Amino acid sequence: MLFLNKRALDREIEMHQIDKDSSEKEDIQTILDELWEQGDDMEAIRQDVHKVSDLYNHIPDGTMPVLGHDDQTEIFEELEFSLNQTVDESHWPMVIPEEIKILATLTGGIIGPGFPKLQESTIVSALELDSDEATLPKDLIEKTGLSPDWGWDVIAGFQYGYSTYCGSAYVVYGRCTDSAESEASDLNEFGWVYIFSRTPDMDFVTYGCLVEYLTDYTAGYAEHCMEENDCSITHDAMVRSRTRGSDGTRRIDN
Repeated sequence: MLFLNKRALDREIEMHQIDKDSSEKEDIQTILDELWEQGDDMEAIRQDVHKVSDLYNHIPDGTMPVLGHDDQTEIFEELEFSLNQTVDESHWPMVIPEEIKILATLTGGIIGPGFPKLQESTIVSALELDSDEATLPKDLIEKTGLSPDWGWDVIAGFQYGYSTYCGSAYVVYGRCTDSAESEASDLNEFGWVYIFSRTPDMDFVTYGCLVEYLTDYTAGYAEHCMEENDCSITHDAMVRSRTRGSDGTRRIDN
């Protein structure tokens, strides 16, 4: 995210033929007008920026502010209550994956690459816990394509976000009895899976791990934004920091 946004700032400065060491208020304001929105943060940026190069200290990292603890607790409690209302008691208690709760303490959501002024027109929202209501199984099947015809037994779930890039993202509790789908991924046992589309036409991809889900989302979304903006950054350069942890899971470092 930071790599892509840094390149966007580089291009903007070069396009306006402004010296990065310039301390002229007019030069600084030109870049602010092009990339940043007016708002509470703007005054803080102005006070901290004394030359154009200082703007690099304020590059967005592609995340949303963390919700307060009380707000997080209320959303999770109401969502879990809603989930348990939609399932048979044999599946009680329905508990939101702990990794989602941990992620909520780190970020309020992932909105992808871009600066505030550009995001207004290119991004609706992205991965965020934006609902405290469960999605009915029949609606999950319709929206994700995880139907019994493909061996899926969907019990419960909820929408996890929405964006102009990926369409919709869902967290689904279910299993897949189709051996071709579940043999190598333990999907034949009931559990949580993460679903999102890498294309606007709802071509959904299924993940059993939040880290892999976020990794692919971030890489795919950045690639999409680069294509939309005719960016010269290669996909390999953007994801060169993708590594595997000691447990074998993939991760991306900004």
